[in-house]
Amino acid sequence: MNKLAAAVAVFLPLVLAGCTSYSGGNGGGDGGGGQTVNFTIEAGSLRFAPDSITVKAGDHVHLTIVNKDVFHTFTIDELGVNFQLPAGQTKEFDFTASKSGTFAFYCAVPGHREGGMHGTMRAT
Repeated sequence: MNKLAAAVAVFLPLVLAGCTSYSGGNGGGDGGGGQTVNFTIEAGSLRFAPDSITVKAGDHVHLTIVNKDVFHTFTIDELGVNFQLPAGQTKEFDFTASKSGTFAFYCAVPGHREGGMHGTMRAT
């Protein structure tokens, strides 16, 4: 039984981490000296999943966004991020988390943010 508990203790955090992975790097050439962090986010049914991500200020953020339905955007006003997500397509985008704080990300299509298509990025 102790082996089962140990296995759960090892694998549960990996499962809970979901689609997040960290890989060493030099910030992807952004000059910030942060790591490259990778996230896969699903967009659809007026939601983002996951709807919360955490990075470190200075990190180079690489997003793979899988759009499951109609046209959406992935927008973070404070960081000048505004990516267009064509209907039914998967797109990859990069940006730098240039400052610390908690930032809202959302779909800027009229009615989508109000319908629940939003989340937060925390940069520590």
